[in-house]
Amino acid sequence: KIEKCQVCIQTKGKDCDQTSLEDVGLQTQKTFPNLSLKQGGHYVCKVKCINSVARAAQAVSDGFIVDISPPSGGKVTVAEAVHGKYLHSQDKLVVRFDGVSDDESNIASLQFGIGTRMGNDDTINFEDTQLATEKDFGTWTDKIEAYATVIATNHAGLKATFSSDVFKLISTAPIFTSDITIKEVDNKYVNSEDITVNWQVKDETGLKEVQLGLGTTKQNDNVVKFATMCTACSQKQVTIPNEYQ
Repeated sequence: KIEKCQVCIQTKGKDCDQTSLEDVGLQTQKTFPNLSLKQGGHYVCKVKCINSVARAAQAVSDGFIVDISPPSGGKVTVAEAVHGKYLHSQDKLVVRFDGVSDDESNIASLQFGIGTRMGNDDTINFEDTQLATEKDFGTWTDKIEAYATVIATNHAGLKATFSSDVFKLISTAPIFTSDITIKEVDNKYVNSEDITVNWQVKDETGLKEVQLGLGTTKQNDNVVKFATMCTACSQKQVTIPNEYQ
């Protein structure tokens, strides 16, 4: 017949170094409050039971690792976003998650969602990706400003939330706000092989590049081939080839 049991918490490989061996009578459960266990420490519970003839038997539990910190270091990006912010109308919304770590209990789950605020999923609800670090949400058609958010949970149940920069769908091309003019033109004639072309254009994303060409018909470049001239300029000088002078 068992007379009493005693319980303690100990670092793996040591003997009752975290608590003393405490009598619990015939109880089968014991709570240890206010322990000073270390982050990443590996501990076990030892139970010793004594019978009526003073014979004792003891056993230790499976080990447990202390993890009191959530995952860290994650970065969320929208894969196809131009400048990390803009999507074209034909682009799929692909969200990637990199760099997350949890040294103690490792990552147990990842959930991806889309919302109008960081950490929010009011546009597309959070969905578990079975630890996949990339999620394809299909073609994005909503013109709102939005954020991609990933919730990472470790095996201790601690969560951390990571969000992308804001992104937005852009479905319009750059808009010319003035005619294209040539500074040296008098009616339709120029008197120099070098001409200065002027224009005004705007775009809600900011211009990536401006290409300039010359042709014998509209929207043609059979005289001077289209080439990138600048990123955000509104005037450029170009030389007319000899055969067209």
